[in-house]
Amino acid sequence: MENKKVKRFVNFRPLFVLFIAMCCGIFACVNLFLNNILPVILVGLVLLFSAVFYAISATKKNFGTNFAKHFGTDFLWKICLVIFVGIVVGAGLSAINFSVKIQRQFQNGKQHILSRVKEISASENDTIILLDKIAVNGNEKHFKIKAYISSQTTDIEIGSLIEFDGYLYQNKLVANGKISTTPLVNDVQYNCYVDIATLQINGKNSNVLDLFKNKIKMIFFDNMSQDNASFAYASICGDKALMSETYSEIFRKSGLSHILAVSGFNVGFLVSAIYFILKIFKTNKKFTFCFTTAVLVVYCILCQFSPSVFRAMVMTVCLMLGMVLGKRSDNLSNLSLAGIIVLLVQPLNLFDVGFLLSFGAVFGIFLLNKPFDKMCEKFHLYKNLYVKFVLQLVWASLSAMLGTVPFVFTFFGEMASLALLSNLLILPLVNLMYVILVFSLILNLIFPLSFLIKFSEFFVNVIVSCNAVFSQFEMIKTFAFNIFSGMSYFVILFLISPYLMLEPKRKLIASLALVVALSCVVANENLEKRFDNFGASAVSSVSNTIFLTTSNNQKILVNCGKDENDEDEIKFLLKSNKAFSLDYILLFNYSDSKQKIVCKIAKDYNAKNIIVFGKTSDSTKLGLYSNLGNVNGLQFLDGINYSFENSAFEVSVVYDGDVLMAESIVTKEASILKIEYALTPNFVEKHKTEFLTYDFAFARKYKPLYETLSIKKFLAFRLCEATTKVDCIANYDLWTNA
Repeated sequence: MENKKVKRFVNFRPLFVLFIAMCCGIFACVNLFLNNILPVILVGLVLLFSAVFYAISATKKNFGTNFAKHFGTDFLWKICLVIFVGIVVGAGLSAINFSVKIQRQFQNGKQHILSRVKEISASENDTIILLDKIAVNGNEKHFKIKAYISSQTTDIEIGSLIEFDGYLYQNKLVANGKISTTPLVNDVQYNCYVDIATLQINGKNSNVLDLFKNKIKMIFFDNMSQDNASFAYASICGDKALMSETYSEIFRKSGLSHILAVSGFNVGFLVSAIYFILKIFKTNKKFTFCFTTAVLVVYCILCQFSPSVFRAMVMTVCLMLGMVLGKRSDNLSNLSLAGIIVLLVQPLNLFDVGFLLSFGAVFGIFLLNKPFDKMCEKFHLYKNLYVKFVLQLVWASLSAMLGTVPFVFTFFGEMASLALLSNLLILPLVNLMYVILVFSLILNLIFPLSFLIKFSEFFVNVIVSCNAVFSQFEMIKTFAFNIFSGMSYFVILFLISPYLMLEPKRKLIASLALVVALSCVVANENLEKRFDNFGASAVSSVSNTIFLTTSNNQKILVNCGKDENDEDEIKFLLKSNKAFSLDYILLFNYSDSKQKIVCKIAKDYNAKNIIVFGKTSDSTKLGLYSNLGNVNGLQFLDGINYSFENSAFEVSVVYDGDVLMAESIVTKEASILKIEYALTPNFVEKHKTEFLTYDFAFARKYKPLYETLSIKKFLAFRLCEATTKVDCIANYDLWTNA
């Protein structure tokens, strides 16, 4: 009896499979460095299966064919080969890249630095410079440094050769159990605080590109207000370093922060403009492709091959190539080719949020735009061309948003409530502004027509004003995805898409099953933990902050880091404990520099009580009151001993004059001593009656003197010799007593 030919349910796309396999290989390799074994085991099993299946099918001709018939494809053995190659290449490249980056590191400390100024920006109190062509203590280094000068200086220019002594702080490759993309993708491996007394300028070495970028910057800043000029410059060159915090916040809250970086949006619009102009001259497809690609390369050089610009250029060129080739390629394969090229250049781009958002948005459009379009045709929603244009614009924006949901939810923890509406209404205006800015800039590079720049500022003001309106609406708090829930989410999108050729009924059943599974995984990941015992946790990167829990489910955060730069580490500490709200924030030696981070954590975690210990000025109190609003639990205490009603803990503080040196927190289950400043023998002797017996003591650095105190377990944030009594939090991403 002749076998019926089985209908394929999916077409084999080698580039797409290779791209996914490379991602798996990179992910597994990096998790091996991070000591996360589960992803390594899972990817290893896939690799083993692919190798075994390919080996068997190569020796037994009928095996692969018979097996493939059950799955509706004759290419299953080829899929296994592509998967094997992709995983091996991805893992190999990421291992080499990761190892090279680690070997280039050296310890934090004061160094003598020779360098060239690549970029200059300014904050409220500092001049911030990006340095390249680095020599540290006479040894040439191939990375960049972001340096801070604690004064506004006008002597340093782009291209200046400077020499100084400064303290280098490493941007860690691995922080809080995850990859930091700053040193890996942007190659800014160190931050540096410059000793202004040692700063010398030894001439200038500007290249043509630096001078050209500076010329563009000056055209905007000489003819616009500083804030508008920084926005215009960011829109054209993708450099957000000059953007004020106010403007950045406005665009973030309106859901349009993506227009501040040169990425797919800017490049896509530039390509559309070129295509429109060349269409007037009736050029053929090949000439249009070559000319547009040349323009994109020049634009990429102008933006100095920043990761976002390079990624957008590769994606756009690959998609244009698909249009030129016609039937021989499809959008999913073109996008996959772009991803493969970007990952070959820098495998660890996979962990960059910009990479994930770019590819997620385009992937969402390719998967969902066609089903939305078919739905509109089925229900006769396309009543005329205008309605069709508006609905297709809505579906494209919605598809892009759905493609980025796991990344936006996980990396940002919140999203603009009216993001879809703001993008639909404002993006057309941004397109108009972009055209006028580019046109005005090109003319001003040839002729001094400053009035055109001033005219374009009107449109900049319109865009900023519209964003300011949308930024007034509340942000929506989001939940986090882990790797398994994220994969399930994209499998659901793939099920909905036309790329999976199953009957609608089967698609519906499979999708519903995955939605249920996804809901369970996400709920388990994001449900707040209920605590019924004492717990203490800390992260090595924030040496003044600990998180405590009590047997009656009280969640207590002791201090909030030094400033807003510690926000990610504090959120990692709380997320690791599955704490999404706080009962108490206890602040010791509070200062105005910590106001922003305290208010941010308090609002994000709905802190019920915020208690500031020690003497506090009226202006400091006013700053907290005005930023926190009506928080009933905001208290300022300058006594010594406190017992909190309806709470299972007590606090005692020890002063040296007006300086709070240490505090003790005593719960029903344990007692904790937190040493804020290094204690001296005289101080310990003077206050020995105030130091009781403690289960745990936390301090930045361990001192043998502390052995005279009655402490069962001592925790040092800095590296020290670990013993049965002393543990080093610096040895862990997250330390916990569990």
